[in-house]
Amino acid sequence: MHTSSRMRPVLAASAACIALVAPVHAAPFPTGYARAVAADSARLAATPLTLDAAIRRALVAHPTLHLLYIARGIAPDALADTLTKQPSTLDVVRDVLGPLPAGDTLIPAVLAAVTDAQTAWYTLAAAQGGHDAAQQLQQAALASAELAEGQSDAGNLAEPELLAAQLAANHADAELGERLLQLQQARRMLATALDLPVTAALETTPMPALPGKPAWLGDGAALLALAHAGAPAFRLARQAESTAEARLSPRITSRAITLPLARSNVFTADDGERERWPTEQVAAHADLRALEDALIGAQQQAAQDWRQAELAAARQPLLAARTRATLQRYNGMLAGVDALLQAKQAQLAGKQDELQARRDTWIALAHLQALLGGQLPSSQPDQTGAQP
Repeated sequence: MHTSSRMRPVLAASAACIALVAPVHAAPFPTGYARAVAADSARLAATPLTLDAAIRRALVAHPTLHLLYIARGIAPDALADTLTKQPSTLDVVRDVLGPLPAGDTLIPAVLAAVTDAQTAWYTLAAAQGGHDAAQQLQQAALASAELAEGQSDAGNLAEPELLAAQLAANHADAELGERLLQLQQARRMLATALDLPVTAALETTPMPALPGKPAWLGDGAALLALAHAGAPAFRLARQAESTAEARLSPRITSRAITLPLARSNVFTADDGERERWPTEQVAAHADLRALEDALIGAQQQAAQDWRQAELAAARQPLLAARTRATLQRYNGMLAGVDALLQAKQAQLAGKQDELQARRDTWIALAHLQALLGGQLPSSQPDQTGAQP
């Protein structure tokens, strides 16, 4: 669990409050529709959520899915019961959606709800780690300030060094406040996606490490080919383009163009053939190009985020070694408390950077997964993408 032991009594009290207030704030769903899902809110809010648990909850409780479910006669309670019988790690496309028609509106709606839940879960997981690091930094800064005050009272520390330590403690306290706000915002974000009480002190299990970098992350052409072959949105756009092409006239009659266009007669000419021009084909082609651009943009963003995560991870042992070396110098009276605190600050800031970079990578992959129809391609890790 990310939260420090000092915060656990507060979280335990919050969980107890959730159990009391959740029924009050639960939507008044009829029995048989989503009453059981609503009643499960207190249990979920009181335990650290895994990513899989968050996805399962989003499938039955995300606010955007209710009207679609009602139109199809899908009761969230019944769906939740069925989901308990699915594999321990849920594959939304294989286990939930199945071979629906490419144009079925349920596909993008479910994938968007899942992506929303994934984004919120990763955001909270990173916020927890960032808050913990800020808490450690505050404790270190307070200890350094107290030490500096003792040295100053003994006449062994000049006033500028004392003031620097006190200012560092003040800044660390302010940073902790900012991280707490980010944590609270992330909790509300996940609570909204999962229809849980907005006051719930939600927690997640630790954010997973990134796997080996896949080769397809650097191969846009291969990713495009995969999308054209399998992603529902791409198949639908290609179908629309093919349908438009099939209705095209073999030939149109165009007029000569004179410039400037403001003086051209093409705007007012009535040749009786304008309905034969490829209006539908142009629109369908534009839709397909927009999908392709979005996919390549998401792939490039994911690749860049992954590289930043690799670099941030590579900095961790260097920052830790710097802190150890500075501590040795401090113990040998070769460095002051300010140098030791600066090294610790840099180490904890580096940890926060690594968590955020890893969060950004997972979120980018989630968006890329949605554009690909809910499944990322499987491939062997790219051996050139190892951490430096």
